[in-house]
Amino acid sequence: MVVIAGIDVGTTTAIALLDENKRIVDSISKKNFSEREIISYISNKTHLVLLSTDKSKIPARIKKIAARLNLGVFAPKKDLPLEYKKRFYANRKLREILKNIHEFDAYIAAYYAIDQVRDIIIKTKKVTNDINKQATILRKYFRNLKKEPVTIYRELFENKKRNTIEKNKDINNNREIKRRIKEEGGRAKSIKIVVKRVSKEDRIIKDRLSELTKLLSRYITALDIISESILKKKTEELIPKISYVEKKKISIKRVFLDDSNYIDRVYKYREIFILRDKFEQIKEKMYSKKVYLVDEYIDVITFIIPKKYEEIALNDNKENISEVKRKIKEIIRKYRYCKM
Repeated sequence: MVVIAGIDVGTTTAIALLDENKRIVDSISKKNFSEREIISYISNKTHLVLLSTDKSKIPARIKKIAARLNLGVFAPKKDLPLEYKKRFYANRKLREILKNIHEFDAYIAAYYAIDQVRDIIIKTKKVTNDINKQATILRKYFRNLKKEPVTIYRELFENKKRNTIEKNKDINNNREIKRRIKEEGGRAKSIKIVVKRVSKEDRIIKDRLSELTKLLSRYITALDIISESILKKKTEELIPKISYVEKKKISIKRVFLDDSNYIDRVYKYREIFILRDKFEQIKEKMYSKKVYLVDEYIDVITFIIPKKYEEIALNDNKENISEVKRKIKEIIRKYRYCKM
């Protein structure tokens, strides 16, 4: 059976391996789990076809690991909610196998991914019964997502067989040409045999070039938007992402919280912009004087331009202070009454 790996990265990184029937093959968690150790662990697992995460935005560390292993990564459209996870946390059998919350989250990521890609696994099984070929097809599919399993099978295995036959024909033809030249005693001034085949390396370069073209297009669009804002003197509408600001260690008053890993750093900023659906998860940790809930925005790589947003008041502290004042007044009133 093919295997899917769920990964939960952080100070403690966990990996859970599930087969296509959602049975646990293996699980591991470790503090300061290095990328080299993670890659070594995963690469030793046979028939592993996909990495998965419970975050809608794939963490950079998982992207890097996937690139090194030449594997695809599954991410849900939205972060998997706590309500979905609770039924797994409460499962007694899982508690006996999984050691901590990190392994649970890795397990849940793989479990959810299997539900979403099951149809592709079934299609692949119909193409071939060979488990090694199934794994090869699925790895290629999850990296590309543009071709059906049957098309990939033909390209990898049937075309390969055809190319081998053609190659043997070319070799035989070359031998025949050399034999005739030798028999005739002539000299061939130039014999050019051109065999056009798209090698695996060529395909990788082509795919990478396509990715870089798309990335370049994004940067050009972002540059146009930023340039227009500067020319119209509307730079105040550009809100930098906290991930960029913290990485560059820039001193600034307001940021867009694009990465919840930086939630403990928001106290440094006066104004925080955050997606509305992410606010409830981190409401208790918001210390800013001004918070803006964003519904629509334009992504400009390291900045955003909010198009639809709303300022909200955080009154918890004010209410606490008012309550304290009221209690103090009550104590003073009682004290005066007792003295009388």
